[in-house]
Amino acid sequence: QAFARVLRFDPIHVAALFHIGTLLADRHRYRDAVACWERVVDIAPATDFGRRARREIRTATELGRIFAHGAAG
Repeated sequence: QAFARVLRFDPIHVAALFHIGTLLADRHRYRDAVACWERVVDIAPATDFGRRARREIRTATELGRIFAHGAAG
């Protein structure tokens, strides 16, 4: 709730976006998490949050594939 409140006042707050992505990934909502992290990369690509977001995107994409494959098989 706190991160959502921050985004109401500052919709491009990269730390809040990054952490919302992390919370979504913890709930296995990888597509939504990747969307948050992609916004971070778009807004602040050269920052620490941008670098971390790119790494998280790679990880979440792979986990999404693994879980999707496991559910199909």
